[in-house]
Amino acid sequence: MLNLIKKNYWQLSEHDLEILAAKYKIGEYANPSISRKAIIEQLVFRDKFITSFTAIIISIIALIVSIIAIFIKG
Repeated sequence: MLNLIKKNYWQLSEHDLEILAAKYKIGEYANPSISRKAIIEQLVFRDKFITSFTAIIISIIALIVSIIAIFIKG
């Protein structure tokens, strides 16, 4: 199930942030030129994309169900 609760990435420890960066392939966390802020911005962008994508999918499913219901009634 999707976790729709926003995470506060600023409260994560360096270790947890490093794990997320590696998991989602966000730069090389060990690289000193990649800042904590840049990684958090990418994680927030990813969360927004997933939320938007989920809303689109739910809307399309609702549209399909509505069309089917119209044809069944009619």
